[in-house]
Amino acid sequence: MKKLFYLSALFLLAACSAEAPVENTTAKLPERVRTHRYDLELSTREQGIANANNAFAFNLFRQVKQTETKSNIALSPLSASYVLSMTANGAAGTTLNEIKSALGFNEYSLDDINAFYQKFTDYLTTVDGETFVGIANSIWLNKGFKVLPDFTQVNQEYYLGEVQEVDMSKGATKNRINQWVSDKTFGCIPDLLSGIDPETRMILINTLYFDGLWRKQFDTPQDETFTNEDGSKSDVKMLHAYERSYRYLATDGVRLIEISYGNSAYSMVILLPENGIELNTFSNRFTSKKWNTWMAESKSTCLNVKLPTFDIDYERTLNQDVQALGINHLFSGVDADLSHISDSKPLFASRILQKASIQLDQYGTTAAAATAMMLEGAANIETPVPIDFFVDRPFYYIIKENSTQSILFIGCVGEL
Repeated sequence: MKKLFYLSALFLLAACSAEAPVENTTAKLPERVRTHRYDLELSTREQGIANANNAFAFNLFRQVKQTETKSNIALSPLSASYVLSMTANGAAGTTLNEIKSALGFNEYSLDDINAFYQKFTDYLTTVDGETFVGIANSIWLNKGFKVLPDFTQVNQEYYLGEVQEVDMSKGATKNRINQWVSDKTFGCIPDLLSGIDPETRMILINTLYFDGLWRKQFDTPQDETFTNEDGSKSDVKMLHAYERSYRYLATDGVRLIEISYGNSAYSMVILLPENGIELNTFSNRFTSKKWNTWMAESKSTCLNVKLPTFDIDYERTLNQDVQALGINHLFSGVDADLSHISDSKPLFASRILQKASIQLDQYGTTAAAATAMMLEGAANIETPVPIDFFVDRPFYYIIKENSTQSILFIGCVGEL
């Protein structure tokens, strides 16, 4: 299987160009090594930021689901929050306040936020040697566009951002950036940019990639039927696992199970609304408070499980979604205050684009996402009876880190 769960977030603050043709290369995953799982120790303020990240994840997903016409969604809220937090280091005034408010970071300083992401990144990328999580950041500066040194320095120090100067007027720049993203996401997102607007001055990119093998593999998939959101039927490859123990909960119109990867530092949660409850209706119940309650109340239970394999690519412009969450000044050529990035005015965001991909089979899950923001200038149980958990109709999925319960990916499958 092509194991790439490609949570790659590309925040394009602006565009750039490359000066020479880019040689196509193929990145290789590191070898998997069994490691001991450990929990991330967080201070009260750090735990607050982690909790806020999950609240943002549900808020963003709910906002997207309300207006999306496609049946299948794949998002990486964590990727988007990386990008927004990096950008916050260049914002001031109302622009900064709106970004922090949307992310739930009002009571935290930029120093608090940056230090959290530095610590969290190190943990995510090292906690499980059998599950590969890759996070990379870069800043692409157009020649002649002057950026304040503090902005690049803080992103280099806390986010390990690579800084590169390019000529945005040359068409090869798009290829160079796309190749960088493709390498960091192991080919999951080969073409993030279809083009670069001539008014773009800088691109800030975050990539997040996930590749995890199930802790216990499923049986060989079999041909079965899946009922789509519109009532139609599809033939699918359905994974099977009989009389196995998973964390399980039935509550509030939904049943859920948690399936572990690697050393159990990461897991996928499948949420299956009861018959008659549509995905759109259930999405309104998605809150971080309920998520915490469900995770706390789930218990190890003997189950018979059926789970469809799937392969989803998704793309969405997030401008209206983040504006609905309160980030408005950032998109205004008049009101945007990015004065901690550059003295050049006006400087504002013209587009936030996210591309995501997820593939699930009997071996595990690969996922990636890319979020791009363009910045423009000038304008234990006794012998139980197994419970059936057959995912043969629309459902939600979440990939999370288990020490902090932080959400990496969230989405739904309404049609196969």
